[in-house]
Amino acid sequence: MIALCAPLLSSLALLFGPADYFSLMLLGLVGAIVLAQGSLLKAFAVMVLGMLLGLMGVDVNSGAERYTFGIIQLTDGISFVALATFCSYTVEKSVGKS
Repeated sequence: MIALCAPLLSSLALLFGPADYFSLMLLGLVGAIVLAQGSLLKAFAVMVLGMLLGLMGVDVNSGAERYTFGIIQLTDGISFVALATFCSYTVEKSVGKS
């Protein structure tokens, strides 16, 4: 099914402009807040923290380093595997104490 729709979707994606990309990103952020259970303030804080972690590394367009603090290992950004391992360990420890 995806293979059949790929040519149509790719031609549609090429028509996207900056406003469309911004709208899609905003829709994703609003969706994350809506789907969050519990405190909206905590959901917003976690969303902002995730966006800040996503900014680490080298800018694709200009090549400027962002939030690397002079640490060479952060020029590639934070590895998703390392972040997921840390988060699962943290959740395990916090749930285990309950």
